[in-house]
Amino acid sequence: MTVGTLCGLANGAMSVGLGVHPFVITLGMMAVLRGLTVVIPQYFFGTQSIGGFPTSFTTGFFKAEFFGVYPVPVIIMILCGIVGWFVLSKTVFGRRVFAIGGNEVAAKYAGIPVGRVKILVYTITGAMCGLSACAYLGYYGAAETNAGNAYELQVIAATVIGGASLMGGRGTVIGAVLGAIIIQLINNTLIIFEVDTSYNQIVMGAAIIIAVVIDQTKQRIQARRA
Repeated sequence: MTVGTLCGLANGAMSVGLGVHPFVITLGMMAVLRGLTVVIPQYFFGTQSIGGFPTSFTTGFFKAEFFGVYPVPVIIMILCGIVGWFVLSKTVFGRRVFAIGGNEVAAKYAGIPVGRVKILVYTITGAMCGLSACAYLGYYGAAETNAGNAYELQVIAATVIGGASLMGGRGTVIGAVLGAIIIQLINNTLIIFEVDTSYNQIVMGAAIIIAVVIDQTKQRIQARRA
């Protein structure tokens, strides 16, 4: 989680400090970090997979069994959702995040410390990525260098399907959680019907396009009514 937090901080600092579009910074950083996940294990351990975690980390916590199920990852997701909902809807910081997403220039003129808020958002996101990695490693007990590939597409699809706007300024934590559940249901359905996993990318891409088109259509209708 510390590594994830530092990576998020670096993303935010470079995006704000250099004035470069966040998409470019995050995309480049993702490529750099994925390269490091190949180089570092290969250089230090002579392998491209990491495992051998203590049982206190795996079956003792992240894969602890209760009544035949492994609820810890789900509990973590629910707790993060509750905290995220509270922060975004009940705190000044959350209102500032929405304001910056809706109109960054207006937020700046309103006295909101835009740069500081954006860096903090990136840092929190990095910490959550680190927590997700911990849950992944603890549940599966190991990870390869290609773990998490294409997850970014699923995340985008989940948030857009959940009602978040790619233009910023609108979205809810509950919607994002429901969107993630829908995405997982789609993946499970493809597995149950024995569909080639290569089609997952096609389905995810189509879901994003449909959700964005619906979102843009809703915005045009609302603008006309206004």
